Amino acid sequence: MGQKISIDFPESWMIVDLMPVGSEISCTLRKFGDSCEHKHFELDKLQVLGVLRDFINKVMELAMDKGYIRLEEKDEFLGTALTSHASIVSPA
Repeated sequence: MGQKISIDFPESWMIVDLMPVGSEISCTLRKFGDSCEHKHFELDKLQVLGVLRDFINKVMELAMDKGYIRLEEKDEFLGTALTSHASIVSPA
């Protein structure tokens, strides 16, 4: 907690850096390839965490639909990943 994370999307030539700062997330979008571009945003922490939660859900649904995982594995992963940090995602 409190440390920067980077999410790489090599197929899109993009890296998203996220750093918690109080009730906000400092986000830097870095695009690379023929030319480099950096954009910086200050975002609401709860909104970012909600979007990341939805993203994980969609990835797991696709994995299940394509036969990479079973429903039980999806539910187990999401139950562990999302409930262990529920106090961060949900407002107090």
